[in-house]
Amino acid sequence: MKIVHAILSDTWGGAEAVAASLASAQASNHTVCLLAGTSKTLPLSLYRKKVSPKITIIPYTTQKKSDHTIYKELKKLLPWVPDIVHTHLGPGSRVGNILKNAYNTIAVGHMHKRFFADQYLQHDGVICVSPWQLRDIPKSYMGEYIVAENYLAKNISSSKENFSLKTLFHKLKEGNFIFGFIGRLVIQKNVDLLLRAFKELHIENSSLVIIGDGDQRNSLENYVTQHNIHNVYFLGHIQDAHNCMQYMDVIIIPSRFESFGLVAIEAISKKIPVIVSSTCAFKDIFENRKCIFSLDDKDDLIKKMKEFYISRESDSLTIDINKYSIESTVTKIDTFYNNLMQNKFKN
Repeated sequence: MKIVHAILSDTWGGAEAVAASLASAQASNHTVCLLAGTSKTLPLSLYRKKVSPKITIIPYTTQKKSDHTIYKELKKLLPWVPDIVHTHLGPGSRVGNILKNAYNTIAVGHMHKRFFADQYLQHDGVICVSPWQLRDIPKSYMGEYIVAENYLAKNISSSKENFSLKTLFHKLKEGNFIFGFIGRLVIQKNVDLLLRAFKELHIENSSLVIIGDGDQRNSLENYVTQHNIHNVYFLGHIQDAHNCMQYMDVIIIPSRFESFGLVAIEAISKKIPVIVSSTCAFKDIFENRKCIFSLDDKDDLIKKMKEFYISRESDSLTIDINKYSIESTVTKIDTFYNNLMQNKFKN
């Protein structure tokens, strides 16, 4: 099967990681091409480190281009006509609709967020990454859909250990309890709530380590300075940030919205407990466990942080991590592709 993955964003995040790892896993049994957005903060070299060498990577952007221009350019760029175009986020779904109309290719959308009609209504199928998203699909949608949870990706990159970071964390760990956050510093991730909670936590010998970058970083750093909050460390973007989890005592994920919440699963796989907000995605994963705090509730977050600091026990570690294997997800998606193709030929 010939598969094109279209992920045309200009920053690296969860959707980009899923697209890269899924394409790499599929390259063992299929011919795969990755149509990738690039920028100063997302160079092509990063994709080359993250994906299988079997994959053809084509840098591309749809910005300020008509559908006709995109069609003409892709006709020249793509090495073959795809059987499946697997789309990720808005610009990717636009490419999917264009290729579907041009070649009768099957368009499959990966719902990293919600069901947006302008993106997915023309697609033949959509993949939900969490059960709650099924409720988001409108009755007017005529395509097919499945749930294929996000998963723990196998790290293809073989980056060397960052000894300066290792030294920093070892210094922080000396008699210190580390609360951690890993993610983009954007409104959705609600890091401002975490800072307000840490400001009022009043636990001696504790630190808050924040890994990630984004358009809120300056305002968050200014908040820390203005309120004279001690022991908060902004480390910026770190490649393979999951390697830093081992130094954290607990990871806080205070998001206002998550479609899935891959950082939580990565942490649990490393036996690092988490405290998460009550978004639909985390309620699907953790059900009624005590590691969930009420969405946007600073006092409840402080309560959960204090409870864990005292007990050092968390029911977040009791979930079945085997459910989130890449092998299981790839099998589900391959079956979905085949069903869509069979139904297409029937019609």
